[in-house]
Amino acid sequence: NIGNGYYTNQQYDSALFYYNRVLEIDSKNSSGLYNKALVHYQKEQYNQSIELLKNCVSLYPDNSDALSVLGDNYYVQKKYSEALPWFRRAYDKGSRSTEVLNILGFLYDQQSNSTEAVRFYKETLQQDSSLVDVYDRLAALDPAQAKKYGQMAEKWRK
Repeated sequence: NIGNGYYTNQQYDSALFYYNRVLEIDSKNSSGLYNKALVHYQKEQYNQSIELLKNCVSLYPDNSDALSVLGDNYYVQKKYSEALPWFRRAYDKGSRSTEVLNILGFLYDQQSNSTEAVRFYKETLQQDSSLVDVYDRLAALDPAQAKKYGQMAEKWRK
């Protein structure tokens, strides 16, 4: 908890000190692994973050938060083909935030898998119907419905 306080205040080195102490006591502690990975992610030390998260996921395969952040490590580096399986696993384990859904739509879009891209973009809009950029992508991916999506986008631009 002390480490989390430092993390919240963006004092990452202090947070890391406490997360390391947790891992010295229990090297397989899920919170310790995950939180330490978050610190490395915030510090843009993606390789360290990925290593910790892969360890966490190998020990706790149902940890959808770790799966999402693992995908995000690749996503922010524009390694989209590497990000997709991690986000998909997170989704399959129940991670259904607007961000995860939108990123999945984008990643499938990048792979020219318009069926899955449309599916995830539509699911994104079920959670947040104000995302103009999602309507714009749907209009491009689904020409038969382009007029409808364009109208919805215009409604939210106003």
